[in-house]
Amino acid sequence: MSRRLVCTGVGEVAWSEIPSRELKEGEVRVRNRYGVEKHGTMLAFFKGYANERGRWDAENRVHRPEGELWSYPIPLGNMQVGEVIEGPGVGRTVYFGGAFQDESVVSDYRELPEGIDWRTAMLFDPAEFALGAVRDGHVRIGDDVAVFGLGAIGLVTVQMAALAGARVFALDPIASRREIALETGATEVLDPTDGDAGMKLRELTGMRGVDVAIDFSGSPRALQSALRGVGYGGTIVCGAFPPPFGAGLDFGGEAHMNRPKIVFSRACSDPNPDHPRWDWARIQETVAEYVAFGILDGSKNRISPPRPRARSAPQTVGGLPMSLKQSFCYPCFQSEGTSLADLFREAKSIGYAATELWGWDASLEELVEAAHTAGLEVASMSGHDSIDDGLNDLTQHERIEHELVRSIDKAAALGIPGVICFSGTRRKGVSDAEGLRHFIVGARRVTKYAEEKGINLNLEILNSRVDHPLYMADTVDWALAACEGVGSPRMKVLFDIYHVAIMEGDLIRRIRTAMPYIGHMHTAGNPGRHDMDDTQEINYRGIARALVDAGYQGYVGHELFTRKASKVEALRDAYNVFNL
Repeated sequence: MSRRLVCTGVGEVAWSEIPSRELKEGEVRVRNRYGVEKHGTMLAFFKGYANERGRWDAENRVHRPEGELWSYPIPLGNMQVGEVIEGPGVGRTVYFGGAFQDESVVSDYRELPEGIDWRTAMLFDPAEFALGAVRDGHVRIGDDVAVFGLGAIGLVTVQMAALAGARVFALDPIASRREIALETGATEVLDPTDGDAGMKLRELTGMRGVDVAIDFSGSPRALQSALRGVGYGGTIVCGAFPPPFGAGLDFGGEAHMNRPKIVFSRACSDPNPDHPRWDWARIQETVAEYVAFGILDGSKNRISPPRPRARSAPQTVGGLPMSLKQSFCYPCFQSEGTSLADLFREAKSIGYAATELWGWDASLEELVEAAHTAGLEVASMSGHDSIDDGLNDLTQHERIEHELVRSIDKAAALGIPGVICFSGTRRKGVSDAEGLRHFIVGARRVTKYAEEKGINLNLEILNSRVDHPLYMADTVDWALAACEGVGSPRMKVLFDIYHVAIMEGDLIRRIRTAMPYIGHMHTAGNPGRHDMDDTQEINYRGIARALVDAGYQGYVGHELFTRKASKVEALRDAYNVFNL
């Protein structure tokens, strides 16, 4: 019996038992030693967007809305290295494509040559797609090539393009990836979130633009930068497996004037564009030679053996099990004549883990002390003044930096894990793209300090249709782009379910997409921001279950204006909605 790591559903991972069986002719049994997951395909299934397009009709080569691209459970893993323990060549070290599991039975495998680092063998699958992209882009000696997205495939693409004799510009928001790219063949590296990446590519090429841009990030922003940075008549190779792009791509600017060719690359799709001379089998043979002769270098990719784990056990508060940590905005639930001490004691008896507040002043320490006396934490507070005048406005950066640093200091001293920040509005005529760039620049002024203090900056998503006209961070995509652009583990999203419901709906999918960046959550019924009862439209019980299934570790904060006579009753009812 062997164990295999599988994705059992969107956001769900578990071990499954694989029965042992007898070997067939040509098969070997391998005890796996190392394994990696290296490209975005499995992430697409884990996040769920791979199946949003429906079933792939291979005969007619079109997606059908009914059905799924791939049915769960889906094995996780890409390349494995291990020792043959049964069958021909016992004791040999071999590599092959396969899932994370203790032992594998395989017939399609290759022997790892003596002296070749196992990490180089792990590049076999990414190298197929990298080689396919370089060939599809017709990269030639002397070309200028930009590679967007320096995951495993992107980093191998840098090596491949350099081997072809090109000058390579490598772009990724993550500094460690850029460092590896420099070690493996890149001439220049760029952070695509730091200014205008397309214009920087033009400046680096004397305004001529790159000959070929290859994207393995799957980001619409990368594609837009490629359209801006590629030269007249150049080629853009799209090699990623991205989620559906939203609105915002501009095909009427440089794309219209410079007439680049856009090529979609997938090495395993036969017939190959160069058929019959080249097919997938030849690509694999070529990559195997690159592995055998050490032409590829996996030693610098900093791969380490996987350490997958199943969903963690339920958390506890005061020794009692609970599925989700719940908090509440105390101004929403404090009745006239009710002291904070009484409110906090009541909340603790209901089961709440924390309270939270909006603005703060000199009385903050007293409030925190009252919460702690009742056994509550303080989960969140505002980080700076003014929702309208936010980080999308360059003229506000100095003020907001000062206010955020002060708030971070307070939060760190009082044990508050996150402070709220705001994008600001569109009222000054700034485009969303320009506002995003301004936000990234402004947030980066304080994220290093936030990292040192261990405090999250939670960008709040607010609706611009009803409550906050012209607010810029009014969609999940804008907020996630801000987090990705800032590139700090402390830059998070305050996912307000009420606001997202008004702007976008599709809440559970939006939550799953945003989960890696969610630092805090808010709830309220829609319409009206009232109680989460049957007078409003959001299925909060379903959302609560989705959060538990996704392993959400943060607080769910109730920020609603009750219509009930008793605010304590409203506080208890809100808690019970999320008490699974």
